[in-house]
Amino acid sequence: SANTESGFAIVRWDSAANAAVTIDHKLGKVPKMYWVKALDEAYGWYVYHEAAGNTHYLLLKDNNARADEAYWNDTTPTSTVFSVSSASALEGVNHTGKDFLAYLWAEVDGYSKIDDYVGNGNADGPFVYCGFKPAMVIIKRTLAAENWLVFNNKSDTHNPAGHYLMLDAPNAQND
Repeated sequence: SANTESGFAIVRWDSAANAAVTIDHKLGKVPKMYWVKALDEAYGWYVYHEAAGNTHYLLLKDNNARADEAYWNDTTPTSTVFSVSSASALEGVNHTGKDFLAYLWAEVDGYSKIDDYVGNGNADGPFVYCGFKPAMVIIKRTLAAENWLVFNNKSDTHNPAGHYLMLDAPNAQND
């Protein structure tokens, strides 16, 4: 199912063979990020981000830097489809007879922003313009090991936000 107004889709498919697949996402826009998970195997979520490109992936379950592997079949998503490679040495990659689930996000002006930035080493960091006041921000360093950080407007009602959760760790909220 897809909600084109919010730029979010949920797609489920069964891998009939250890072969690359192209899946329709029904967003009508190119997704800038998506998460893919094998439902019937205890593997983590593989993450595609436009800035990392179609030759890299991140894992939501750990804090590792992006990995160079053809998980996305070296294929950039389009406004109608995305690709997942054939089974390989990667765990949970399109194995025969397995169910897969994907969450996909496309940007919607005034509602969502999916982007990347380069840190500057300053305590305040660089300014990233979203075009609106975000309710939630997810940050992941991609070129080195660093946790997935989530800031939201319920833990901190104004800037600067200091409380965060980590998607890849069972820790309590940090400050």
